[in-house]
Amino acid sequence: MTARALAKRNAIAESLRPQGCPVEYATTDRVCQRWASSVGMGVQSDKWQDTELRSKAPPLDDDVAIIVDQVIMRLPERTKRVIVKWYRTDLPNITIAKQLNLTPGTLVVAWHISLNFLLHKLLNTNHKGVLALLRFRE
Repeated sequence: MTARALAKRNAIAESLRPQGCPVEYATTDRVCQRWASSVGMGVQSDKWQDTELRSKAPPLDDDVAIIVDQVIMRLPERTKRVIVKWYRTDLPNITIAKQLNLTPGTLVVAWHISLNFLLHKLLNTNHKGVLALLRFRE
């Protein structure tokens, strides 16, 4: 198989991979969205944006936001970078993947693995506010 054909096959295979959040990580994903809303997504831009407006997740309560932020900041460096770039920036997946030296397909896999790791770290906090947010998984 030629290099061009192999590249085309890989591009097609990556485009067919599911891009959504798996059901088992939906509550962790929602906690991360609310965490990003709580701690802020970086410096606000004054530029006019004609893009489609998206509703933002409501922020976490202060005590829960502090716990979640502490857990995320204590994650291993690569896991933390995936979580922070995924939730606290508006960059497209391709740009995030390049910054993390990943392909777009492996970025999604890294995101899933990071959510799994974060889920277990959040469960180990034994904080009742955090556990209440994760209880909807059951």
